[in-house]
Amino acid sequence: MRKLSKQFFISVPGETEQWYFEYLQSLTYRDDRAKFVAKISSKKYTSPRKHVRALPVLSDDIRASHICDYESNDGQHVTAFKGVMDEAKEIRDNCGTSRCIADYTLGYSNFTFDLWMVLHKATGCAPVSHRRQYIGHINDAFGTDYSFIDDYKKEDNFKKILSQIELDDVLQAVINAEKIRSYNLENKRQWHRQYKGFEYNLKNPDLTINEVVKRILSECGVIE
Repeated sequence: MRKLSKQFFISVPGETEQWYFEYLQSLTYRDDRAKFVAKISSKKYTSPRKHVRALPVLSDDIRASHICDYESNDGQHVTAFKGVMDEAKEIRDNCGTSRCIADYTLGYSNFTFDLWMVLHKATGCAPVSHRRQYIGHINDAFGTDYSFIDDYKKEDNFKKILSQIELDDVLQAVINAEKIRSYNLENKRQWHRQYKGFEYNLKNPDLTINEVVKRILSECGVIE
């Protein structure tokens, strides 16, 4: 029996995030635990506002999200990140009244989306001083031997890594990310920040991408 679908709109910074959410959609199609298929439209936008303005008016129940990185504590990166939160807050304030957005979620990662990938196969991730150091964690998690982070992000290589991920791995990544957040709240309060209703941490690892994915899986009936 063909599954009904639920629509999700996600703005992402790059191709690897697009490929990931395309793959997540396929997992909800083929896994019997999913009562609905997650029909995910992911587009490359650095501005949540521009993404939302480009959405089609399909219904009064559009679920939208934005994926981004907290790249560093440098002034320009902090300003850019706060700009994203400013726009996300504006969208949330207008949920239900503007562009038919019913729910809006911001998924961030300190430093990079690669942290989220690692958590599918590893329970945690040690702090790093630069995003390029995540290649070691990727290799350990997926049994690869890439020398550079850009090598793993090539389409063929990245999709080979995706092929190792099943829905159980995604569910475990959600749990692992929640543990990281809980640990940070309990032990790194001096690095914890709140801004416009969003929470983030100045120290890596930290992330809220799990909240975007958990919402999708919950809406599709995978998570009760």
